[in-house]
Amino acid sequence: RTAADPGVGRPAVSVRRPWASRQTAMGGLGEADGELQDPQDLCLHGDELYVAEWGNHRISVFDKTSLAFLRHIGCGDEDGSEGGEGGSGPGQLDQPCGVACAGEEVFVCDTWNHRISVFD
Repeated sequence: RTAADPGVGRPAVSVRRPWASRQTAMGGLGEADGELQDPQDLCLHGDELYVAEWGNHRISVFDKTSLAFLRHIGCGDEDGSEGGEGGSGPGQLDQPCGVACAGEEVFVCDTWNHRISVFD
């Protein structure tokens, strides 16, 4: 599911497309859009790839074909802004370790909040 980029030791998600003859890596260590920190799990849903990031306390969403970054889920601060710290308030995650999708909902194993968080 996840792999470290052996060239620089940076976290990345390695995607193997069945029609392709090579693997494509995305991400890289960091907090910016499209960067990952400690990716733990992923889920394909429709045209989107959801990645649970333990270290950034969020779910990053990418286009499954182009692997372009689309948005984050679960990194909201209580005041509605985005932040890099984990939390227990509405819209916050604290070291998510799993993600699954059903219908229009995204279910997240929210480790240190001891809950399953549901986003729509």
